[in-house]
Amino acid sequence: MRDDLPAPSCVRRGPPALIRSLLLFLVLAASSAVAAPVLAAPKVRVVATAKLEVRGTVSEGGQLEINGKVVDDAGNGLPGVEVYLTIDRTDGLPLTLPAAPIGVKSGKPGEPWSISTKTDGTFGLKVWLDAVGYTVGARIEKTAFVSAAKETLKVEPGKAPIELTVQPVPPGTAPFEIDLDTERAVVKVRATSELVEKSGIELVLRDARDKDRELAKVTTAGGWATFDLPTKTFGAPGVGELVIAFDGAPGYASARERVFSKRVALARFVEARQEDPKGAVPVDGLAVVGRVASKDGLPAHGLVDAFLGAERVGIGRVDGGSFHVVTRFRTEKDGIVNLTLRFVPAGEGWRTQEIDVPVRVRTPGPWRALGAAVAGVALVLIVARSRRPPRTVAARDTAAEGDEVVRVSKRARAPKNIEITIRDRRRRSPIVNAKVRASRPAATSVEPLGGGSTDDRGRLRLALTAPVRAGDQLLVTHPAFLPLAIELPKAAELELAMTRRRDAVLDALVQWARSTFRRVPPQPTPAQIAEVSDRDLDPHVREPARTWAGAVERAAFGERDLDEREQRRIETLAGSASDALAAPPPPPPPPPPPPPPPPPPPPPPPPAAGNAKDGGSG
Repeated sequence: MRDDLPAPSCVRRGPPALIRSLLLFLVLAASSAVAAPVLAAPKVRVVATAKLEVRGTVSEGGQLEINGKVVDDAGNGLPGVEVYLTIDRTDGLPLTLPAAPIGVKSGKPGEPWSISTKTDGTFGLKVWLDAVGYTVGARIEKTAFVSAAKETLKVEPGKAPIELTVQPVPPGTAPFEIDLDTERAVVKVRATSELVEKSGIELVLRDARDKDRELAKVTTAGGWATFDLPTKTFGAPGVGELVIAFDGAPGYASARERVFSKRVALARFVEARQEDPKGAVPVDGLAVVGRVASKDGLPAHGLVDAFLGAERVGIGRVDGGSFHVVTRFRTEKDGIVNLTLRFVPAGEGWRTQEIDVPVRVRTPGPWRALGAAVAGVALVLIVARSRRPPRTVAARDTAAEGDEVVRVSKRARAPKNIEITIRDRRRRSPIVNAKVRASRPAATSVEPLGGGSTDDRGRLRLALTAPVRAGDQLLVTHPAFLPLAIELPKAAELELAMTRRRDAVLDALVQWARSTFRRVPPQPTPAQIAEVSDRDLDPHVREPARTWAGAVERAAFGERDLDEREQRRIETLAGSASDALAAPPPPPPPPPPPPPPPPPPPPPPPPAAGNAKDGGSG
């Protein structure tokens, strides 16, 4: 054998080996006790629910003051959140904004202003404008950790602001906690203007979770409005927002207040029983069926775990309130055993409970043991007949598991320390100062496991507080790259690749050009795509395509890296070009009107007097 050949590996080929493998599989399946099916728990990505509060006034002199706060569902301020503001006149006339105040970022004309929240989640600005009414729009965009939110506010000069405050009932409880197992729920709202309680103000309570459905109207008395409603009014368990609105009155500006509402109910097992009342052999599968719902019959969704003592023996999904769990376990004798069922909700708002369900079990009988003995003898015969030298086949080189984004260089069973290398997906260069965060999501919360930043070689030793298990999440962010969110692999060494934002917008433009035009260069540049657009596109599509290509060229080949805000603007230009391409062409212009008829010719001049001779003397 030559020394430069790869080392041989023993691999059996041919139909006899396939038949033996199939028989071995069947024998092991017949003689095994049980292999309980496992349903993977639903993967949940937890994003903090953000609430946007905005208030504003405009003085008779024209000073517009806007103040607000961004909080989470627990009322804590969220720092560093970018708030985008638009200001428009209520009379519809165009508005030219002055220079942005200090601390406020302004883009091109027509683009919204943006301001970052402070450490306590607040933001604010003052600007001098005309003393007219204004509509102020505020929004925050969804990120990997914060949900999107928006709010609209109308302010008029000379009108006093109304401030609405929700008071928990009874005092000290969370204002968003509504127990659906009780008969009624009470929400108290205080209305003040410049710290003075106001009476006679009509407030409307709406459910933002149900498209701002109106729940009730109440007029304040002594500055307070009390909404006393049946709990059925608030719908199913879960998290949403209640909106208290004041539509305005002479001398007072309109106001809106949003409060998180968490509607909770006990998940009750209804008619949980064994599917076959005659009994079953648990090693073959013993089914338990039933329903999970609230006291009013609202169906739950999630999982049902079945336990025999402390051992889990089955798991099943709850869809539309119904569940079907197949349990498998050993038993020594016929009789009755108690299985413990535990409900795990898929969403928020459900309180869980456990119940014991008695089931009738039967033993397999002597024929099962005889079958196992025969299967063992057959296995011995198969192994004995296969004792001949196998053929050798050159082994193939195996590469590390992975793909172009996630590459596992070295696996581990339950690692607590992971060596991570992060590179540019296209250039394969290391990414410095990439933020890495590992977390473990649950149904109602998220547990941080560890984090850090990459060094100048793009490397990070990620130390975790707990070993990796299924469902753990890894988030990698960098201002110049698209965020990367994956399930945390069970690995000791891991290599990740991130895509630059400038590469993403360039790839999107090139892909659009290849799917739109018949003839484009093999690797077209944005300038070449703009030229092809001028040549092949209709006039109503040509301008959006050129604008998009020009923005991509500046972003992809400029000196500065592309940030998220500029990327979103380019994506908006891409949408405009795609919409223009999909839209029908505009109708041709009407033909020009016919020219006016020529003026009539002038009348002939009259004959001159004295030129005619009638005869006469000389």
